[in-house]
Amino acid sequence: MTNLTPKQEAFSLAVASGTHQNEAYKQAYAEQKNTAKTIGEKASTFMANPKIKARIAELRAPVIEKMGLTLEAHLGELERLAKLAEANDNISAAIKAQELRGKASGLYVEKLDANVNGNLTVEIVRFSDK
Repeated sequence: MTNLTPKQEAFSLAVASGTHQNEAYKQAYAEQKNTAKTIGEKASTFMANPKIKARIAELRAPVIEKMGLTLEAHLGELERLAKLAEANDNISAAIKAQELRGKASGLYVEKLDANVNGNLTVEIVRFSDK
């Protein structure tokens, strides 16, 4: 286990359990009053910290191993679901499955940002293979 402060550990535990990083930051640093923009920035900084990233991976590893979850298996299952949806003329579900395949493989990255009023905006950055 890496040496983290108690608040960094609380943040890591929350993120590893599925809490969004902004909410995890608010939980770990509850006594601090920050704007949504500041919370988003600080949470992003935490997520970029190699010690925190390592701790989150360490916490998630047993669950991933127990479930036998691999990127290859995950992408394969999404492909199967996309084909099934398409075969049943459910094009919106097929598109969603393909979108999730792209996100899981790193082709699409969602960038979340909160403005000074606390409104959340989502920007999807698309990467090309060129």
